[in-house]
Formats: sequence, C-alpha cells, structure tokens
Amino acid sequence: MGCAFVGTELAVATYIFANAGEDRERLYDDSHCDGTRLRFWSLIPGRELNEDVLNMVAGMCTTRKFDNSKWWLPTTFSQMIVKPELYNQDTMDYIKDRYMGYADDLKTVRFPQTCCLEFNHPGKFVEAMLKDNSFWAAEEHFPPFVSDYKPLVPEVGRQADGSMDCGVWVCQCMVNSHLWLDYNLQDINDSTRISLAIDLVTSPQNPLANLIWERAVNFWDAEMLRDFNTTLGERGHEMTPARSGSQTI
Repeated sequence: MGCAFVGTELAVATYIFANAGEDRERLYDDSHCDGTRLRFWSLIPGRELNEDVLNMVAGMCTTRKFDNSKWWLPTTFSQMIVKPELYNQDTMDYIKDRYMGYADDLKTVRFPQTCCLEFNHPGKFVEAMLKDNSFWAAEEHFPPFVSDYKPLVPEVGRQADGSMDCGVWVCQCMVNSHLWLDYNLQDINDSTRISLAIDLVTSPQNPLANLIWERAVNFWDAEMLRDFNTTLGERGHEMTPARSGSQTI
C-alpha cells in the first residue's frame, strides 16, 4: 500500500527511514526509552513494533494531556504486574513522577496489556499502589477498591495476517482515545506506521523536534541535489539546481 505525504512530512519520513548510516542517532528525547532511529525502524511495515515506541507514545500522551483523569503508563508497569519480582521502587517512583501524578481526579488507567495479565489482576496492583498517601493531593482521601472492577479491554479491529500491527493498534488507541467511539471502525495500514513516526518525531513534546526538522530538510536537499547532479551527469552535464534555474531551455 502506498503512503501519500507532502512537503516537510516527506522530508521527515525520508530522514527517519532512509538515513541508513546513522541508526543510533536520537530522534526522540525521552529518559524512559531508547528514542534512536533503530527503534523507529520497527515502524517499517511488516516489522514487530519495539516496546520503546509504545513508551514514547505513552510519554507523548502524558505530556500533552490537559487533565489528570487518565494515566497512560509504560510497558514497564505491565511487566511489574506480571512479574512482581521485577518490582523496583526507584522505577516505580520514576513512573509515578513521569506518567502519573495525583490520583484525586483519576478515572482511567491505561497500559499495554499482555496475555499474562489475566493471571495477575492489575486492579489488585493498582489498589495496593494507591494506598500510598503520596498519590493524593487532598489530606482526606479514600483510595478506591480497584480490584472490585473487571479490567476493560477495548474491542479494537483485527490486524491483518502477517502484518505485525498489534503494537500499532495499541499506539493508535492511546493517541486517538479521545476521538474513537468504535475502535472497529478504524483502519491500520502502512501509512499509519509512517504517520506515527512523523507525529512522534515532530510533536511539541519532543525536545529535539526543531533540530530534527532542520536535519530532515537538509538531508532531503542534499539527496535531491545528489540525484539531480547524477541525472545530469549521465547526460554529460555538471549543474546544480541553482545554476540550472538561470539557463534558457
């Protein structure tokens, strides 16, 4: 399936996926995950999504939200539920400060689900966690009995056979949770993957956004100039686009 992008979007997409010599360049700055180009390459159609991309999306949604009624949590939170032996207080404190905040107005906790969560009720974990007074701004508060409720798993569309789009569906669910009323009406395709990469890299939540914009445009200009000179060279000419504009055809 083709992907239609225009203007600087095309330059950014090219910079992310075509600059093969710089796989360790950081394109997204997030202290909880690896935001290098190598991780973004997992968004190439047909590849399994790397969990760092999920964490980047969770961080982007957390930073841009206007209220604290929803928490988008990283994959490390799910891992601690599934394997309590992985619990680390320093990691938990970081997740709290980075992704959570106070629970006084909390209505929804969202995190990537694994097949093992059905054996480890996430409500019990959250319920125990919220007994910590540091999660509450009000001095008088009443921690909810979260374990009394069944976890809600959104009914999303079915990924195409062999597409490896499971993680992309999760990302789209996070990004568009305030827009989608019926997840089965949505579609995931190759363009969705590339758009997600562009949105992450150029989002206001990415401290590197302006720098990547500039590098992408410079990379695009350099590639176009090289191709231009190569094409004209095959005809026996050495001419830059600037000079060619002064020629009479």
